[in-house]
Amino acid sequence: MADFPLSAAIRAVKEGLSANESLRQLRAAGSGVRRADWLALMREVRDQLEVNATGFSRPGNRVPLASEIFIMTTVIETGFMQHIDIWVKSHETGEIGIRPYSIRTDDLMTHDDAIETALDQFAGHAKNYGETILGATYHSTYILNPPGRV
Repeated sequence: MADFPLSAAIRAVKEGLSANESLRQLRAAGSGVRRADWLALMREVRDQLEVNATGFSRPGNRVPLASEIFIMTTVIETGFMQHIDIWVKSHETGEIGIRPYSIRTDDLMTHDDAIETALDQFAGHAKNYGETILGATYHSTYILNPPGRV
C-alpha cells in the first residue's frame, strides 16, 4: 500500500508529536508536503480521532471481528459491506475532506486490503473531481442480511 501523508499524520498524533516536529521529521524523510496542508491534515486527524478512535487503531492485517460487524437488512443482497473513509484535498479550495466509500464483497477482506481496494477504485473519481488522495481509514463493516436469513 502506498504511503500517504495521512498515515504519517495518524502516527504523529498517536505519538503525541506536535505538528511542527512531525512536519520536520516528515521533510527529513523526503516529503515535500506544504506546511499549510500538513497543519490542516493534522488538525483534521486530531478532530477525527476524538470522534472515531477505533478507526485509527484496528490492526490492518486482520478481518473485522464479529463484535465489529453490524447487521444491515437488505431485500436480497448477501455478503458484506466494508466502509472506508478516503481523505482528499481539493485542488480548487485546498480544503481537506473525507469521502465515504463502500465495498461489497462475498468474503470479508482485511482492513488493509479493503483500504487498498477502495483507494484503487476511488483514484479515478478523485482525478475527475480535482482532488488529491491523502490516504484512507477503515470505518465500519456490515453483514448484508435479507429477510429469512439467520
